[in-house]
Amino acid sequence: MSTNAQQKHAPEQNGQNVIRLAGINHRSAPLELRERFAVLEEQQDSLLRQSLDRPEISEAVILSTCNRVEIVVSTPPDADRAFRESVDSLFEIHAGISRAKFSGSLYQFESDSAITHLFRVAAGLDSLVPGEPQVLGQLKRAYVSAKGQGATSALLNRLFHRAFGVAKAVRTNTKIGQNAVSVCYAAKELAEQIFGDLSQASVMLVGAGDTGALALKHFRSAGVKRFYVANKTLSRAGLLAETVGGAAIELSSIPTVLPQVDIIIGASGISQDAAPIIARAAVEQAIEARRGDPQFFIDLGVPRNFDSSIEDISDAFLYNVDDLQAVVERNLSSRESEFAAAELIVDEEVSRFLAWLKTRSADPSIREVQRQYAGYRDVEVARTLRRLKSSGFNEEQCRELEAALKDMGTALVRKTLHQPITTLKHSLSDAGALDEERAAARFRDYLLGSGEDFEES
Repeated sequence: MSTNAQQKHAPEQNGQNVIRLAGINHRSAPLELRERFAVLEEQQDSLLRQSLDRPEISEAVILSTCNRVEIVVSTPPDADRAFRESVDSLFEIHAGISRAKFSGSLYQFESDSAITHLFRVAAGLDSLVPGEPQVLGQLKRAYVSAKGQGATSALLNRLFHRAFGVAKAVRTNTKIGQNAVSVCYAAKELAEQIFGDLSQASVMLVGAGDTGALALKHFRSAGVKRFYVANKTLSRAGLLAETVGGAAIELSSIPTVLPQVDIIIGASGISQDAAPIIARAAVEQAIEARRGDPQFFIDLGVPRNFDSSIEDISDAFLYNVDDLQAVVERNLSSRESEFAAAELIVDEEVSRFLAWLKTRSADPSIREVQRQYAGYRDVEVARTLRRLKSSGFNEEQCRELEAALKDMGTALVRKTLHQPITTLKHSLSDAGALDEERAAARFRDYLLGSGEDFEES
């Protein structure tokens, strides 16, 4: 990140900045559009830097999963139009399509609606599979990556830590995460509908990331014993294959192994312009060699890993992430009653965060008072040291006493200001409180009066 960007995102931030969020997800856009927006791991830092180069974006975190691409930022309060233009421009360049093709699918939120959306995402309430924990892990990694790039400061740091706290509260206090279902779980259920008992089936996983690992876990629990893991990095494929007693293969070996496999899962990150990892011709040859034994393809990749025309081949069953919605809905009936409780937790935490945002507006006044009182402390310490010197204390003794006097003065200032600051913040967080500027002004006037410094005598 450039020096200018690092200075821009230094810890000292304007407390009046506004939280904004923009993106697309499985509800707003079809798979064909979402796969154009997908952000690969190696593209994350570049897109983040491009975002931070925009003058109206002070902080940013980018989340990309198989079902959503979202950017969460803080901006000055008057940057609404500039932010909208920036988002359109960033996504237009990244996706390689004109904004006219995605404008109807792009949602944008600000302030309380943006906070609510992020908290719901973290808690799994906005997922294709409500209650699933996978998106929380992806959100944490997105935040850690952005923070490591210096792209976040006080406001987004607080926001994301609260989002993680909301997710924990929802899982602790509701049953929305029990009897867990996920896209990978739905894939396993579909495979059971096609093959029945899976104990004699074989599985090939393409990709060795978190989604693929979760898929292997579900299929292993269903009794599958033979696994292959194909990945562009063979060593990484080997590590995952070891967890299920499977074999690692290179991507180039897929056509050779394909006829031996009953279930093929695509969970690899590829660019939107890349050729499918498994082409139709390879499947046609495999189906012919299998002499009528069906194959089940579940493409969890966004962009898609498999040629979409595979679904036209007899005895080849192809499903993508959007096709799993019906299976997922059947598995969610036991969770519906928990949604209301989870939403109440989210609403309560949003209110708490908004209350904290209101108290931040007083930070400049609080710092002003603290600086002034620190000045009073320094004046009195200097005055006391002069008196000590005039009464016979030497330089070395005065230096030793100076540190003790400053510590005592700092403690007194802290104790003196603690209750007024606490009262101010409580008043700001109350729904019926005076507006922030009037409350902060009264706080300054009460503690500083005319603002004139004490004179040294």
